[in-house]
Amino acid sequence: MSDPQSGQFGQQPYAHPPGNAPWPPPVMPPPQVGPSRRKRRRGAGLWIGVGVAVLLVLAGGAVVAGGVTGKGPAASVFKDSGVAACEQIRDSAAASKASPEPSPKATKSAAESLKAYQAFRKQFADSRYDDLRTAGTEVLDLIFQLSDSGKDSTSDGDAGLAFVAAGQLVQKWATLAGACGNHGVTIPKLTELH
Repeated sequence: MSDPQSGQFGQQPYAHPPGNAPWPPPVMPPPQVGPSRRKRRRGAGLWIGVGVAVLLVLAGGAVVAGGVTGKGPAASVFKDSGVAACEQIRDSAAASKASPEPSPKATKSAAESLKAYQAFRKQFADSRYDDLRTAGTEVLDLIFQLSDSGKDSTSDGDAGLAFVAAGQLVQKWATLAGACGNHGVTIPKLTELH
């Protein structure tokens, strides 16, 4: 027992196979000549997936860009409600100019007028453009006040108030025309409307 490495009775504590190789011998995987079919398929699927994802991102970006700029096939999908209201004013004025004979004025009930005012005002109120939102709602509120105040006015004070409001309407209409023009829609002057 003079050797510190030796165990009891002169044996080594653990036996090594002949040739001093480490125990247990390492298990080596069989050599491969090239990438396996499974790995090749996985790699091709990955590239196809990445390609499809890139195409979807580019297509989505094109749709959003078209909607924001107002150009391309997606422009009508993302059309701003305030711009649509400006176009509606422009188109109705053009239609009334195009008809050679004046159409008879349709009388609406108070409930119908209120509903039409609220729907048209909502178009401007829901606009994502601040200038259209402000100018459109102010003009429509003033028009509604003028149309409502003319029904019961019998005194000179009411007529004077309507005259002042009409002056404000001319100023606010010019502001609305400028706001619509900022977004590519030219509406007629207030004096050109029938």
